[in-house]
Formats: sequence, C-alpha cells, structure tokens
Amino acid sequence: MAAPGAASPVSFRRVQRLLDGKDFTRVMRRGTRSQDSNFLVYVLRNRIGLPRLGLSVSRRVSRLATGRNLIKRILREQFRSHAAALPDIDIVVNARQAAGRLNRRELNVAANTIFHQLIKSSN
Repeated sequence: MAAPGAASPVSFRRVQRLLDGKDFTRVMRRGTRSQDSNFLVYVLRNRIGLPRLGLSVSRRVSRLATGRNLIKRILREQFRSHAAALPDIDIVVNARQAAGRLNRRELNVAANTIFHQLIKSSN
C-alpha cells in the first residue's frame, strides 16, 4: 500500500499542491530560479517527502480564462507524469506572455522540458 500523501501516476493530490501564499513566497525568495521565453521556474528543496507544484498564470498571459486554464492543465499533466522521478522539491511555475501564444503541442513540449531539466539537475 502506498504511503499517505503518495500519489499514483495519474493523480494530483492536495498534498502535492502549493496552495498557501506563504509557500509561494518562500519558494520564490529562497529557491533557485531558471527561465526560458515561456516560463519562469523557482525550485526549493522541501522536507515533505514528495514534490509539490504551484502555478501562476496571470491575465497578461491570456485574457481568456480558457487560455490560462489550458496552460495550467498542461503543466499539471506534465507534473503528474514526471512526479515519481522528481526529487522532494517545491516548484513554482510562472507563465510568461509568450506561453499564451503557444498551441497545445508547443505547450506540452515546453512543460515537458521543464520537468526533464528538473529531473536531470537532481541526478
């Protein structure tokens, strides 16, 4: 049986989410930062025992909620598919305006790249 809070490959449980503004602030102030033209990513080790994800997609990225929701949905999907290989880290992903101009396929590639780089840097 899986440990409490451990997630199956297809779930995104509450314990895997950064929900509190204090957590976002802590990761953004103390964590390491990397960026590309589409996303700004902050990463900080945690002692929770599993990776956690926080997302920030502002109206500047897409004026339509459907566009912002698509970006968040794809980031969550990629996180779920890579969670088992990720170290115990808190991740905050801020979408940039360029992300709002990407189609679904390009968003998947960009999000996949983020998580592959995190896995690679942890080894």
